[in-house]
Amino acid sequence: MAIQDTIDVVLAPLMESSLMTAALESMPTEDLVEVWTLLDFVYWAIDKRRKAMREHLLRRAEKYGRATDKGGQRLRVGGAKIVRQRRVGTLPEEAAVRKLLDEANIDRSRGFSTTTKVVVDVSKLEGLVNLGLLEEDAIEAAKKVSWALKVQPDLSLSSLLEEALAPTHPESTKTVRAKKPQSQGPRKGGA
Repeated sequence: MAIQDTIDVVLAPLMESSLMTAALESMPTEDLVEVWTLLDFVYWAIDKRRKAMREHLLRRAEKYGRATDKGGQRLRVGGAKIVRQRRVGTLPEEAAVRKLLDEANIDRSRGFSTTTKVVVDVSKLEGLVNLGLLEEDAIEAAKKVSWALKVQPDLSLSSLLEEALAPTHPESTKTVRAKKPQSQGPRKGGA
């Protein structure tokens, strides 16, 4: 596979296209929806491929790499370096600790601490409103407001995307509708 061909034929034209360069303020809403849907689909397909590649790279680094002093492996491929690095969380997982304590017949209180957490008590706030000490509008204004974006693509566009995926991923053609019925905006880890 020649990465330069992919850059020249796919990436560069995409990045230079009106899809990526058009002023969003001047785009009709219908075009925004179509471009959003297309980019969302491309993001989904790329993310799925990246996750599969990650697993393969981890396995190859483990199999062919040289051991590191921290228990991982390092593999050089051309000018690139792949590192399989062991990461350990700072705290044990709660479920695993519960299981360990239960198996050893140790009371859970010996492995866990109970803490007090301060939370907003809605019934107390309602009481303060009823007493006239707080205004209901002020409490409403204190609530966080965010906006979800859900874009339901036009079925003809969904069909086009399914057809584009079918030649290389026939098993995934149903996935577009089954797993991607609507866009939810940025994903975890995304912008």
